[in-house]
Amino acid sequence: MNARQYGWLGVVVAGGLLAAGANLSADDPKVGPAPAPMNAKPFKPVQDVERVMESQDALFKEIKDAMLEKAWSDAETAAWILAEMANVNQYHSKEAKYQELADKMATQCVDLAKLLRKRKGDEAKEQVTQLSQTCKACHDQYKKQW
Repeated sequence: MNARQYGWLGVVVAGGLLAAGANLSADDPKVGPAPAPMNAKPFKPVQDVERVMESQDALFKEIKDAMLEKAWSDAETAAWILAEMANVNQYHSKEAKYQELADKMATQCVDLAKLLRKRKGDEAKEQVTQLSQTCKACHDQYKKQW
């Protein structure tokens, strides 16, 4: 593995761990939100925005490829991880519009994961289109700043 792949692997592992809680609690009335940690440190991303974007692009491709193969579980897992990556993304800028777009992306990824869990392929394709539009809106405004 090269350095870039190790960076990607680290993001996937961290994102997977973060997404595990969301994946377990989504649509499951028996599992509620996790309690807030006591004395939690302020969150700080461990990778710069460019690496996070590269990882998000790879996850987005993974979702689309898995959907084409009808590998619903793989696509769902990648969507949950991408949702958490969008949450991390909010910490890369203090601008309200940037944070709004990252939050919108996270919400769209959660919605996508739920559709994938139910194997609603046509609705998931539409959600992917909407998600792509959100990404483009953010990139059009902020990518030149990275």
